[in-house]
Amino acid sequence: MEQSPILSLTILDLSLLVACIQLDENETVFNFEMAFSAFHRFVSRKCSILRYGRDVMLKCWENLIHLELLRHVDKSLQKEYRPCVLNVSTAEVKRAVSTHGDVYDAVKQWAKAGDLPA
Repeated sequence: MEQSPILSLTILDLSLLVACIQLDENETVFNFEMAFSAFHRFVSRKCSILRYGRDVMLKCWENLIHLELLRHVDKSLQKEYRPCVLNVSTAEVKRAVSTHGDVYDAVKQWAKAGDLPA
């Protein structure tokens, strides 16, 4: 049986994927800019050790698409603005975050609790 690609993700990849599941609860479609904004808000408030720039996080985004954990629904726009949907279940993301040995507790709580207050 082939292992799910979600089990090989880095902490940053998983953290960005958590931002996506938060967006997925409110929006049916989202893009990198929306995910990066949610990730940045979280990092600013709860987990400053994960503070990385847009370029690094865009590489994580591209990796999630390459691994088919996210799927483009329209490729006509610039890559940061291309609408995407989750191609993995929220439960699978939460399970991966909770069992990954290196994920920070703040990220685990974010995955469990949902979106942060504004």
